[in-house]
Amino acid sequence: VILVDYNDVLKDIITRLYGCPIVNTCNPESSTESSKYFDVNLNILPSVCAVETLNAIFLIHVPYFEHNLRDCVTFSPAILDKCYSKPLFIVFQLLNILKSLHDRSLTLGDVNLSDIYMTEDMWIYIFPQISSNIYVQNLPQFETKNA
Repeated sequence: VILVDYNDVLKDIITRLYGCPIVNTCNPESSTESSKYFDVNLNILPSVCAVETLNAIFLIHVPYFEHNLRDCVTFSPAILDKCYSKPLFIVFQLLNILKSLHDRSLTLGDVNLSDIYMTEDMWIYIFPQISSNIYVQNLPQFETKNA
């Protein structure tokens, strides 16, 4: 089994998911450019760039969306009840993003209604759970015996 550094895996996932540049504040030479190999899915919440610091990687998202699918279901369910085409359009977009992520060997993760943002014309933007694509293996701890 080959183990890879956690930060390298995280940067690879961000590149495949968002295609945005990753700016390293500690070492500017290790910053990466935008990915030309992965087209960004239209239903992923867009990210302008990622900023890597010593302890974390921050994603800068633009634009800001006020409403999510949970708000729609809770406060105005009549929007989805009027016709079949609106809920089917949302399901189509969800299936489209699942296929796109699957093609990149990524998963959407544990997403709930609050993670699915909506525009007024029913386009959805999902904030995927990046950590669901990382498997952290705990190495066995060996006890040292004092003689």
